[in-house]
Amino acid sequence: MTPFIPFGPGASSPDELSRQRARHQGREAFYAGRQLGDCPAALSATLRAEWIAAWEEAREVRERLDDKLMREG
Repeated sequence: MTPFIPFGPGASSPDELSRQRARHQGREAFYAGRQLGDCPAALSATLRAEWIAAWEEAREVRERLDDKLMREG
């Protein structure tokens, strides 16, 4: 596995970090499946699990940002 390294403009933003981490995890799952020769169903299940985890993380980030904006605005 390769380490997750944030990059580009906005990389310090929690939303951007979450998006980049989700893309990284998806790529890792895809290439790990290709290297191991997983069948498409197993790969699909792995990617689905990674996507769900990334989606939940992004939802938490959005909720925190919404709370912060409501307190400030």
